[in-house]
Amino acid sequence: MPAHFLGIDAGGSRTRATLISDQGELVGLGYSGAANFRTYSFARSSLSIQEAVAQAIKHTSLTQVETVCIGSAGLEEPGTEEEGRKFLGNVICANQVLLDTDAYIAWAAALKAQPGVIIISGTGSIGLGVDLAQVRHRVGGWGPYFGDEGSAYWIANKAIREALKVLDGRSKNTAFLDALLEFAGLPRQLSQTNAHALTTWLYARESSTELANFAPWITRLAEHNPSAKLLLEDAGKNLAELVEAILQQGSFQQPVTVSIGGSVLKHSMP
Repeated sequence: MPAHFLGIDAGGSRTRATLISDQGELVGLGYSGAANFRTYSFARSSLSIQEAVAQAIKHTSLTQVETVCIGSAGLEEPGTEEEGRKFLGNVICANQVLLDTDAYIAWAAALKAQPGVIIISGTGSIGLGVDLAQVRHRVGGWGPYFGDEGSAYWIANKAIREALKVLDGRSKNTAFLDALLEFAGLPRQLSQTNAHALTTWLYARESSTELANFAPWITRLAEHNPSAKLLLEDAGKNLAELVEAILQQGSFQQPVTVSIGGSVLKHSMP
């Protein structure tokens, strides 16, 4: 019987599990919700991982695989095999379990484990470079409250702040407010007297991921609104700073290969 391997991308917005054989054949795919244990609980993140794995192996008779590799949002450094097995629970047995950052598995896939830099901007943002000496250099990835500049949450947060200024009378640029009210399903005629409806909606969000879903609205708005375009350009500058910081830390062959990943960069590139 051929050996099988499971790769799991446990991200801030969703989790994906891919099952392949030792012949490189795609055997199964599974999807579930977010699995960042920094912004959710460990239990919820584990459940997302287990649901994705269960889907990936659903149409097989497998009870054991050779290796499971989990790339987890929320990790700054490689995790332990014990932690990885806790994430998996009893959904599948494995001879080996590897746990690392989602940035590291993205770098390995994009650059085929060769020296270079990857910048990821999805729900959060992070930069990772691996230099000629195979030394890692991580920049950013400090989460929605203290970092993640240029990410979907960062863009959404900035846009929401601008929208609220209109309600205060501090700005006359209503484009962000109009977009936010439509996104939230609230009436356009919202005024200061009933702004509590918007406050209630904002603080009822369970996680940064829900607010990060507002970012695509800003991307579409930027097609005809200068303020939204400037916001996206500012996001790009912040992501470029991650690259610069990584290159200052390590020894890289010139020219440096820089790869990009994440929904923000995927949908915002010309």
